[in-house]
Amino acid sequence: KPTTMRTFMPEVLLIVFCLCLADVSAECSKRTCSSLQWKTIRLNGKEVCGESDKGFYFGFDDACFQQESLDFSRSICSYIGARLCSADEVRNDVGTNTGCGHDHRLVWTSTECSGGILTVRGSSSKTNPSVPDDCKQNGQGNSAIRCCADQRCGGSAPTDIIMLGGEIFENAQPRSLVARFQAIDADTSDTHKYTMPFGNTAFDIIGDKLYTKVTGAALNYETARSVTVVVRATDPDGLSTQKGFSIRVKDSNDPPSISINSLNLGENATIGLVATIPVYDEDSLQNQPWLRSRAKQNYSISMVPSSFFELKGVELHLIKKLNFEDSNLHKLKITVQDNGLSSLNTTRTLLVAVYDVNEPPLLAKLSNNKVLE
Repeated sequence: KPTTMRTFMPEVLLIVFCLCLADVSAECSKRTCSSLQWKTIRLNGKEVCGESDKGFYFGFDDACFQQESLDFSRSICSYIGARLCSADEVRNDVGTNTGCGHDHRLVWTSTECSGGILTVRGSSSKTNPSVPDDCKQNGQGNSAIRCCADQRCGGSAPTDIIMLGGEIFENAQPRSLVARFQAIDADTSDTHKYTMPFGNTAFDIIGDKLYTKVTGAALNYETARSVTVVVRATDPDGLSTQKGFSIRVKDSNDPPSISINSLNLGENATIGLVATIPVYDEDSLQNQPWLRSRAKQNYSISMVPSSFFELKGVELHLIKKLNFEDSNLHKLKITVQDNGLSSLNTTRTLLVAVYDVNEPPLLAKLSNNKVLE
């Protein structure tokens, strides 16, 4: 295997080879890492690759170049469809461990320095203090050749994001689909990753779709009729754009609720009104009994019949005297039902505890008033 191409090429062919290559200083490689079959790594949001010998001999065999001029180094890299590595790429080990012992040598880079071109040690982990980085004045002198390439070139950032959909009913089930996003990008073949950089308590993004969270905050039309989300679209090169969207929350029928669980009454409680059952419904003016005449939807309230109690609207009445000694607990099953488009109801068991009251003693009545001597 040759150690230098000069040994196997006539001098005249070498001169023609170096003069005919176009755009040897291009900052993007003509061939991709995949087509060169070089191992890629991700650096600064881009996939790049580097090699020290693979395909360097006419593009189909391996060859090492240890001490070559800048122009010749550029020509070798360009001939195989690659480019010189930047100093940043070499310092981040692009092309490390690819042969020729270049990890211990200075290799040419495409990075300009004060009055020249920078040569950099071939590996950050195999540094040789006796071989410091060197700025070759006017590109003079010789160094080793390492070439780099790009997995893709000329990428542009996405410029906009379109939302398809964007509305959801309140109280929607977890993992309900809300919207889909589409990035606008001049690179039409790009795929994009969608994220919410500021997070969100109500929604998740999976792929390009927005869903309600499994354990997220419930959506409530009565408290917030829209929710803002900020979405970022990132292309394979790490270029991105972000945009805010307003998700519309749509009204749906909410179930009414009864906010009383227990009631304490003395056994000497007076017959008549003993409690008002508090009923609440978030939907339009239903939450207060005295506004029911103005409400768009009314509700009804009922109770399983009881020997001691009667429900009149939301008023609970005692209709029979209580006695602690006979029964100290009554269970009243109360149901409230609304008249929404899809009627909903709630049933609550009200526990009425009867407490004992000290009662005056009663004088026994004698059957006759005679006492035998």
